[in-house]
Amino acid sequence: ELYTMRLHLEKSQERLKKAHKIAKLGTWEENHKTGEIYWSKILKKLFNLKEKKEIKSNLFWNMVHPEDLEWMKEEWKKAEKRKKPYSGTFRIKTRKGEVKHLNEHAEFILDKQGKLIKTVGTVIDMTELHKHQEALRQLSSHIQEVQEKERGKIAREIHDELGQRLTTINMDISFLKNKLKE
Repeated sequence: ELYTMRLHLEKSQERLKKAHKIAKLGTWEENHKTGEIYWSKILKKLFNLKEKKEIKSNLFWNMVHPEDLEWMKEEWKKAEKRKKPYSGTFRIKTRKGEVKHLNEHAEFILDKQGKLIKTVGTVIDMTELHKHQEALRQLSSHIQEVQEKERGKIAREIHDELGQRLTTINMDISFLKNKLKE
């Protein structure tokens, strides 16, 4: 029975690994007792790091985009203090200068006394989605600009046409008034 359970567990772990690979979902874990930090192969790839790269505690913070660093550290401190799950989107800047948009979810594992034992998390690359959203924003802005120009053009045409007709009507009324006086 123990052997069967072990086989089921191994199969389940393999399915989980495959799912992470398909979803390009990076995982990480920090052991607060030993200081050991683990990053999955997928996570290292997201950060453009070599598979054998040893992960040190400051590596992550050194790669967070400078414009996101301050608020990101502040949010992380709040989450760690409350020991409530954390989710957020931020940017990193790789050593090659590439900017990536990542979404992270982290949870805190506590012992029976409420002390922090581990922090575990997942990271997914949102860069392509961000690019598509930016393209949609630009397209929407362009459409709005074109609509405003077209509205202006139509308003000018209506104004000019109406002005011409009113002038014609005014001239006809003047003509009729003059005819009535005769």
